[in-house]
Amino acid sequence: MTPYDVHTLVRSLLLGSTLCLLTFVVMVASDGGHTTVAQKIGQLCVLTPLLAALGARIAMMQAQSRGETKALESLGASPSRVGLGASLAVVVLGAMATAALAARVGDIEGLLPRLDGVSWTQLPEGVWISTDSSMKVDAQGLPSFGSFDRQTESISRSTTPFFGVVAAMTVALSDWSRERIGTWSRMMTVLVGSGLAILVFHLVAADRASPWLLLVVPLPIIAQTWHIRLYRWATLGR
Repeated sequence: MTPYDVHTLVRSLLLGSTLCLLTFVVMVASDGGHTTVAQKIGQLCVLTPLLAALGARIAMMQAQSRGETKALESLGASPSRVGLGASLAVVVLGAMATAALAARVGDIEGLLPRLDGVSWTQLPEGVWISTDSSMKVDAQGLPSFGSFDRQTESISRSTTPFFGVVAAMTVALSDWSRERIGTWSRMMTVLVGSGLAILVFHLVAADRASPWLLLVVPLPIIAQTWHIRLYRWATLGR
């Protein structure tokens, strides 16, 4: 790494960390006590790769406004190489978020939307239990009332797909953040990716899809990155 890479890395880390901190403050201020601190951390962990990428882009835009990137590219460096420091900042922050989820510092239940009122969860052997733990229906359809221990009777949701998607988003966004892509094109990709993420998270929360489906969320970003990169290689050779 060159001194310029280190400078860009530090600048991107500071911007990304600041955005993460501001986001967490907004979460705490606007939540109204409906989620725990662990759930807020889980929500922040999922957003961290995107916030880190935003910080990296701000750092690169500052470099472009000062003519730094143009000077380096005139010496033969590709946009991917010029943005190496910014890309590494996304990797660092994203890796920290992935580790936090893997270590269960963040609660994944905060990532999943819930409907108000009583709903049902299916347990093994065809048993259903209400979310307020007051009613259970066995496989024969016979109801029973009381107070049931959901800690022992409910299915624990695997965290692997969740920190897997954070890791995948980190890799995709670290690559995406250093490519030269138009602002409107980036915004459209973010819009498509956000819509896809909302859809998939709702499907997973409603038990209509496997949590592993979350791994499709980074696909629009990966597709745009490689489309731009292959076009650049074909036209410029670098």
